[in-house]
Amino acid sequence: MSNTPICITIAGSDSSGGAGIQADLKTFAAHNCYAMSVITASTAQTHLGITDIQPLPSHHIKAQLDALLQNYSIKAIKTGMFSSSDQIETVADALDEYNHIPLIVDPVLGSSSGSSWVTEELVNSYLTTLLPRATLITPNTIEAETLFNVQKHAKPLGHLQGIAMQYNVAILLKGGHAVSSDEVIDHLVQPHHVESFHHRHIESENTHGTGCTLASAITANIAHGETLQHACALAIDYIDALLRSSKGFIEHNSKPPLRNLPMNHFFEV
Repeated sequence: MSNTPICITIAGSDSSGGAGIQADLKTFAAHNCYAMSVITASTAQTHLGITDIQPLPSHHIKAQLDALLQNYSIKAIKTGMFSSSDQIETVADALDEYNHIPLIVDPVLGSSSGSSWVTEELVNSYLTTLLPRATLITPNTIEAETLFNVQKHAKPLGHLQGIAMQYNVAILLKGGHAVSSDEVIDHLVQPHHVESFHHRHIESENTHGTGCTLASAITANIAHGETLQHACALAIDYIDALLRSSKGFIEHNSKPPLRNLPMNHFFEV
């Protein structure tokens, strides 16, 4: 009997269970991985938005991460919400001795409902501290603009490829926020290759936590030994299946128009 691969998520807690740590844990479990977590912040949150954030102190984040790294064989790590540059630097320092573990960075700079906590200092910490350590970073178009100033370049993918070469990192540019037709295109930008994933745009009310879920699905696939390209392709297919399968699976008290409702991560169970 083979061992179940272990994945760690380092992210904020979503009290509604739709995004953040809770979405990551469910996604890892749905992909037959053993899920472990390091919580960076506690949020009061629903599909309507975030009403309160309580960051955890960096020394406690380090204690959580050290306990896991020192006692388990971790196959892959995913990061999500950081509320300060100090948190990013603490995690990067703790991972210094574990460069062999793939690191998937979901640069959560705000919530899908519109909340934002981005600062110039936070962006700088991503670029100078976390990005050089990462295997893959998964920005949407808004996050890519914040981090990499993509729009001012005539050839955005060429600009991102230069960044990929500079940091020796892969960048999955997600196209879901830039839909202008029935098609969504995600671009996997690597130092010497760009691969594009074409899939149909799916209208859905259940989109809370799509970014978290995509990144954690990639992390789980990598933990199972998939190549980066195949891990991304499988994760994109998983998100498409979630969007098609989640309508009406939980009760809520929201009035129309409905948007950003939770997804059913275990739709196949």
